[in-house]
Amino acid sequence: MSLRPPPFALAAALLVWGVQTAHLPSALGMAAVLEGARLVRWRWDISDADFNRIADFSSLGFLLLVVYQFSNRGLHGIYVLLELAPYVLFLLMVAQAYSRRGRLRMSALFVSLRRRPDEPAHADDRDVDLGYAYALGCLVAAAAGVRGPFFLPAACVVLAWLLWPVRPRRFGRGTWLATLGLAVSLGYAGQLGVREMQQVLERAALALLGDFMWADTDPDRTTTAIGEIGRLKLSDRIRIRVRPLGGSLPRPLLLREAAYDSFEFGNWKTSASGFTAIDALPGTRTWPLANAASAKTAVLVSLPFRRELSITPLPYGSVRVTAPQGLELKHNVYGAVTLEIPPGQVHYRVDFAADAPNGAPARTPDRVLPGAYADDFTLIAYELGLPGKPATEVIERIRAFFARDFRYSLVQRGTWPGRMPLTHFLRRDRKGHCEYFASATVLLLRAGGVPARYAVGYAVNEWSGLERQYIARARHAHAWAEAWVGDRWQVVDTTPAVWAEREQENASVIEPLLDAWSWLAYRIDRIRAGESGLEDYYPVALAALIALLAWRLSRRPRFERAADIAPADRVRPGVGLDSEFTALVARLDALGYKLRPGEPLGAWLRRLRSTQADLPVLAHLHELMLLHYRLRFDPQGLDAEARRRLRDTVASRLAELG
Repeated sequence: MSLRPPPFALAAALLVWGVQTAHLPSALGMAAVLEGARLVRWRWDISDADFNRIADFSSLGFLLLVVYQFSNRGLHGIYVLLELAPYVLFLLMVAQAYSRRGRLRMSALFVSLRRRPDEPAHADDRDVDLGYAYALGCLVAAAAGVRGPFFLPAACVVLAWLLWPVRPRRFGRGTWLATLGLAVSLGYAGQLGVREMQQVLERAALALLGDFMWADTDPDRTTTAIGEIGRLKLSDRIRIRVRPLGGSLPRPLLLREAAYDSFEFGNWKTSASGFTAIDALPGTRTWPLANAASAKTAVLVSLPFRRELSITPLPYGSVRVTAPQGLELKHNVYGAVTLEIPPGQVHYRVDFAADAPNGAPARTPDRVLPGAYADDFTLIAYELGLPGKPATEVIERIRAFFARDFRYSLVQRGTWPGRMPLTHFLRRDRKGHCEYFASATVLLLRAGGVPARYAVGYAVNEWSGLERQYIARARHAHAWAEAWVGDRWQVVDTTPAVWAEREQENASVIEPLLDAWSWLAYRIDRIRAGESGLEDYYPVALAALIALLAWRLSRRPRFERAADIAPADRVRPGVGLDSEFTALVARLDALGYKLRPGEPLGAWLRRLRSTQADLPVLAHLHELMLLHYRLRFDPQGLDAEARRRLRDTVASRLAELG
């Protein structure tokens, strides 16, 4: 590019880069050096060989930078390389700015264009000015930095600054500015669309992986994301459906899958394993879990089972489970339940009551603090005044502690000294997702003398107007603490209540479409299972047929109704419809040389030439067709001579045809 950027455009691009990437001091100095060339009269006599050496030195530095960044940061090093790109070409820019020629040869950038002294110059080895390329490179490097409200308007100003000198002069300034504004608006909308598409693809990938690689909850062990940096990626895919059958449904309804008592290095596990079978009521597929007389609420739970024996999510206080296709039900000392049933979409009824027992009493491991955290959590428990207090007061103090200034976040940044992320969470960061809150709560309860466990499952709180039932998505997977108070396990959920709303804010814009597809698949599965009649789909089928009919009619030609227009206006010749050529076409059609429906005149003429080559009238037919097209479609129409030629030639051809 031989054009030079307008004054101070390079400085503006460098300042945008400096602000976005925290390299502002360097950007100020670099801008002063480059723009200072406009104030300094002297120049260096820099030869092509000198430019080649500077370019080679810059390339070597860039190569070392690439090796260093990728060896230390892996693939994330690409973002650092983009941020540092303005440094790489800065020496070449300085040499160009202060050289006598003010430009450099293409061979400085491309070794393939370089020649020996006895060879002629390469045809593509011409002088170029790197100014525009460098300014655009600075904007690209700025885009790799921290995005904020400053970047887009600043980048647009710099681009307008760069483009103003090279704008087309045949358009007015207002037109050019309006066009630029439109381009910026479309670009902004496009980048929003790309960002949304990225989120959609991420969610689709998560959903796909969830379908084919979704592992059932392990009742003996669970791995958390505690101590990992980055953003927790969660899917929008519907996992569980809950339909109330009687009684008031608590919201959110916690469907418990498993509980664990031992924590180490971000993993929770059980100290006792093994399941015990529960006998079904005689002649039924109903398994009692507790005293059935206390049941006050019932729900129908639907979810896909990947294996014949899978963990079964149940509400707290479940007293019996009814599964028509179930074969066997087992439970363990932690209250986890497995149901043996054919794989597929499983439906089972659960009766439960808030005052029903929900697991075996606390055990010794429910009181043990892990050695790595024992001192830290004991000290925090004393600071909160927990030891010696009744269990209910310990729970309330812990709830109040987390309610004061802790925040919910799926994003974790930085590292934790000594690999003690829970201590860092309580002492400094004070933000995290449910696994942080649940794990820290369990350890604080134990430090305060209250037996506690770590529980996992789903929080059901979203009502689907389409399905007329509650749903739980993959992102609604949740973790909480359980405390042994009196003679039962009590839920202690200290995660801020806004967690579901925060995740809903990041939902995809096409989530309703995906939900509709999921609901359709669910209903088809119900039909296959004989649990729903085809009459349920009559409204859906009717709506689909109406939509199909409307679509087909929209593709048909539309005409005005005859009653709405005056008789004199029904036939009104348009421009060129009085062409004599139409009479010739009609005459040929009458003689058997048919013009097929929708066939263009050119195609019709080529077909006649291939099948009726001996027809004399074909000699002038192509010329007449071109005159006809000009009369019909050319804004200038035909001059008098051409109009006369069309009329006379057609008349003579008609006479020949008789």
